[in-house]
Amino acid sequence: MKNSIKTPNWFRFLQVGLGILVVILAILITINPIAGFISIVLFLGIILLIIGIEQLLSGYFIREDLAFLAQV
Repeated sequence: MKNSIKTPNWFRFLQVGLGILVVILAILITINPIAGFISIVLFLGIILLIIGIEQLLSGYFIREDLAFLAQV
């Protein structure tokens, strides 16, 4: 039997959106390498900012969950 897990629709849209973004960046780099470098640096900066915020929030909520478990 084949085990297949259906991916959520939002995840598929995210993959398509990121794929389109990568294709646009590839074309931009081919046409103008300096603008491509700047756009990659901006994109990387935004991604790192999002990851940092996510890490801060998850660390805050995990710490509160552990504090709740310590009281039990």
